[in-house]
Amino acid sequence: EMVFWGQITRGGFAMQIHEIIRTRRTALGLTQEQLAEQVHVTKQAVYKYETGIVTNIPLDKLESIAACLGVAPGYLAGWQGSPAGAELDALIQDEPIAAYQNLKDQLTQADKEDIARLIQLRAELNRSKT
Repeated sequence: EMVFWGQITRGGFAMQIHEIIRTRRTALGLTQEQLAEQVHVTKQAVYKYETGIVTNIPLDKLESIAACLGVAPGYLAGWQGSPAGAELDALIQDEPIAAYQNLKDQLTQADKEDIARLIQLRAELNRSKT
């Protein structure tokens, strides 16, 4: 995985922001409606973001989408190759609970609820694999 002029490449093919959003959303098992509700946009807006019809996503929406998808905004924009950001990656690799403890004061209640939902989703996915 590498970053090249605002595009993330995997297997030699460049992924653009709309592909990253769609891929990440589906990987998390979210519908367009669910993402739209969390980002406070219409389902049609999410559709346009995911198909590349809208390429100039407002920064506040990009940040909200990134938060809902559990990635750094810079990852979506293609500015960094790491989904969570190098600083957060280092914390998580070391100890997830410690990472949360270090960041919890910076999180809103909605952020904390999103994290709880993501943990629940991950647990459900792990259970379904067994």
